[in-house]
Amino acid sequence: MRDNVIPLNNEHTIQKNKENMKQRKKEVFKRRRIAVIFVLAMVLFTIPSIRLFEAYNELVSNQSEFAKAISEQKELKKEKAKAEKQVKLLQDDEYVAKVARSKYLYSKKGEAIYPDLAPFLTENRSNEGK
Repeated sequence: MRDNVIPLNNEHTIQKNKENMKQRKKEVFKRRRIAVIFVLAMVLFTIPSIRLFEAYNELVSNQSEFAKAISEQKELKKEKAKAEKQVKLLQDDEYVAKVARSKYLYSKKGEAIYPDLAPFLTENRSNEGK
């Protein structure tokens, strides 16, 4: 249909065409400017967001390490208390003598020691069944 239309080449149409071309150039310039502003805004928001995400990951990692350290500290305190209790007990001569008699089969004069053979007997019975 446009092929059948012949434009008028008078001064008014030429003026209108120039105005339309100027208007289109302004619109293209506005679109490009908006696109550049949008790209810059994306860059300006993306870089801090990436850094924020990295900082968050580091925070989570540090929190888990802190929790592990706290649990380790509690266990070490328990071990320390147990060791301190053992030190106090080992300072008592009666306790040391009792441990030596039971663990290392030492005896007093005239005392008979009968070792507990139950672990050895159960071990032999389990080996016989094989």
